Amino acid sequence: MNGNALSPAAARDAHGHEGKDHDRDFTHVYRTTPVTPRLYKLVVGAWIYACAVAIYTHYPDEHGRIASLAHLYYQAPFIALLAMWLWGINLWAWCILIRLHPHPLVVFELDDARIHMGHREVFKCAFYLTAVFAGSLALFLKYAASGVD
Repeated sequence: MNGNALSPAAARDAHGHEGKDHDRDFTHVYRTTPVTPRLYKLVVGAWIYACAVAIYTHYPDEHGRIASLAHLYYQAPFIALLAMWLWGINLWAWCILIRLHPHPLVVFELDDARIHMGHREVFKCAFYLTAVFAGSLALFLKYAASGVD
């Protein structure tokens, strides 16, 4: 470690943030995320819906080669995407629904709580990853059903 580097507590003291309660008060940490325009959210939502319709129409009824390949390629990413949505629900429940005291960030003793992602950031990331996942699966099924390699 660099000899000139300060620990997080020393850096706070150097900037004038002294006080015993400031080290464990995480109410100042939550930053607001940049607001995504509502039209952009609607366009991405329409994209997800169109991909879901394409997946429904191109997914084979019988369990053949295409269905087994789709399950092989997309089962693990689906589980990771589901885990991200559930993580967002967990953060939402902890911070908004339950309003735990002490705050969970205090329990886990984060040195720099600004690196914490809130439920909005997790939901936003999961939303865009869902759009990418749905588009990828729809294109895979469309081209696999048409026989294009």
